[in-house]
Amino acid sequence: MSQEVVHNLVRVSVGHPRICCVCEDYIVTPRCTARQCITCECVLHASCFVKAEKCEYSNRSSTKTDTSVAISLSDQVRTLFFLNIKLYCLS
Repeated sequence: MSQEVVHNLVRVSVGHPRICCVCEDYIVTPRCTARQCITCECVLHASCFVKAEKCEYSNRSSTKTDTSVAISLSDQVRTLFFLNIKLYCLS
């Protein structure tokens, strides 16, 4: 039995309308009702996450040689941004 890899979701607020990657409708939310995968960065409605397909980037083979294994500054800023959003939503 194969195990399907799901999205690594965090709660987010959107500052401008975004398109849900599941239902393809706009996400216009006041606060913390959307979800975003920190792996593939897709954004979806909180109610759509149960219908989401598997994460397309989480199956990446670790045996493939990457050209760069270092985290770029933009990745660090994005990670800190998502951590701050998560902390904001939890408070």
